[in-house]
Amino acid sequence: IAGLSAEVLAEEAVSVVAPSAHTLANSTVVIPSDLVGETVLLPEAPESGCAYRGRFERQLSEGGVVPGETLEFQSIEAIKRCVGAGMGVSVLPTVAVQTELAAGNLSELRWREPIRVGTLMAWNSERWASPALRAFLQTAREVFSAT
Repeated sequence: IAGLSAEVLAEEAVSVVAPSAHTLANSTVVIPSDLVGETVLLPEAPESGCAYRGRFERQLSEGGVVPGETLEFQSIEAIKRCVGAGMGVSVLPTVAVQTELAAGNLSELRWREPIRVGTLMAWNSERWASPALRAFLQTAREVFSAT
């Protein structure tokens, strides 16, 4: 797109998680076909901006995997609790499940194709950049570089 400038502000790891007692929890490598028949708990639809869900579903599809059942949630907290209760597996940002992984409430599956997503900032570089826009771009760079 003409004039579109984009800058990656951060890159984030994503984890495929399962209940701590799941049969795949101790596997050295987990591939999409290992999830055949599993119930998959997913965050809201990709059109809402959930890039990691789209990548995970694409990996499953490319592996010819159709989950046994798919449940969609609007809350990451609800997904974590349902996975912990043994209702299925999910894919969530690693930062969102660190506490549960450390406590042993969830297990991170050793997914063969790691999923990472970026946080991008985009703007039209062919248009006049107001002082407010320039300040916003600079502040965003500073905030994300500090994390």
